[in-house]
Amino acid sequence: MLPQTTGRRRDCALVTIWLTAFVACFWLVEEFVPQWEFIGPNMLSRKIYGFVGLSVSLGFPYWQLLKRKRLNVPVGYAAVLVFLAASLSPTALQTDQIRYVWDGILTMRGENPYTLAPADHLFFSAFPGNQQLNHANLPTIYPPLAQWIFGLSTVFNPMLWYGYLGWEWAPVQMPALGFTLEIGWKIMAGLVAAASLFLLRARRWDLFFLHPLILITWLGNSHVDLLMCACLILLFEGGRRLMPIRESIVLSAGILTKGSPLLFVPFFAVRWFRKFPRPAVFGASLALCCTLVAAPILYYQITSNGNFFHSPKVFAQNWVFFGYMSGFFGDIGKLLGSNDPINLARIACLSIWIPLYLFLIALALHARVSTRLLCFMVYTSFLWFSPTLHPWYLIGMLYLGLPYIQIFPVIWIWPVLALTSHIYYIDRLDPVLLRLGVYGIVTFLNGKLVHTLWQNRKQFRRAELE
Repeated sequence: MLPQTTGRRRDCALVTIWLTAFVACFWLVEEFVPQWEFIGPNMLSRKIYGFVGLSVSLGFPYWQLLKRKRLNVPVGYAAVLVFLAASLSPTALQTDQIRYVWDGILTMRGENPYTLAPADHLFFSAFPGNQQLNHANLPTIYPPLAQWIFGLSTVFNPMLWYGYLGWEWAPVQMPALGFTLEIGWKIMAGLVAAASLFLLRARRWDLFFLHPLILITWLGNSHVDLLMCACLILLFEGGRRLMPIRESIVLSAGILTKGSPLLFVPFFAVRWFRKFPRPAVFGASLALCCTLVAAPILYYQITSNGNFFHSPKVFAQNWVFFGYMSGFFGDIGKLLGSNDPINLARIACLSIWIPLYLFLIALALHARVSTRLLCFMVYTSFLWFSPTLHPWYLIGMLYLGLPYIQIFPVIWIWPVLALTSHIYYIDRLDPVLLRLGVYGIVTFLNGKLVHTLWQNRKQFRRAELE
């Protein structure tokens, strides 16, 4: 018992130092690095350099962590540390969280966040984050369940109780811009992280929660994708207790926090049919999932005067940034002299991805491949061809690929690359040689993924992975 105890103490000390240093570095990047004029003349560029340095420095110890069999840290202790890291670290280089706070205030006030743009609200000018709120000229794009969780998070911020939620018994406190405005959402992110870590206790939770992508985009910046990822964790780690009816509830919750899990519905439908071929069980599960998704959307569509889909349409037409294959085809279009390379890239990406998606559905129907592996392949391919790809989109891919993380290097290398700004952010203003270099790196990684999948196709059976 003595060596095990010693190893446990050492590992607990390692994780404590790791997460404490992470929180300290996040405050450093947010508060102190922007004041260091010797780094550069521009405050934003100094923040970016600090952020990239943090991303790279977190990547090196993670690479060492991959070589270990497992960290011997009690799950409860780790969950407390993860909660504190998420609650105490400020957001850096991001303003999306201000939008979450705004939507949460509207939800708790009983207002429909899809009806009006923030700039059209009477109290918008008095809102302390009005200058930092993203796309104030558009209503929200976040799905209904995400709105309810935003609203719940405002309960954890006493600064909002009196002036914004209208709780007259509360002390008169008005939030300042920054950490005090976002503290409710940060606490919510910490609670979701702690609960997710408990669900992951049977797997390599350390390879997930100590990954630089999770540290920065979940515990640090706390992007909304964490809610979708938590639903996926519950969906796949819930064990056999999650029968089709309960699986359909959790899957619909994932769709209502971030629309991406909608891609997984055909694969779970096949799974339900194979486990319970009786039409009543299969039909009820599928109908329940569709109903739970459609009902809140229909409600908000009616109560917002048909405005629910307005913002998503605007974003779909104009939101084209940093896409991997989309950027590649856009560059090809420019070389060919196309007058509209963006639309050319969209058509090319859809022409490749839709047949690939249909092929994976056919694979699910005719081969007993793991549902999780199929969802991983679908989501990863979706990221390949998506016109917009931010690093936090990769949270779902990192979790779905967790059982295969030591087989496919792309699962952990790609998210690290995505954090280092232009190393993965393929911007149209970047030099052509830089873009070609990025295309080459990511193409090699994804090619290695496809090659390994093909070589080991007989090993990836449902019985071995689920």
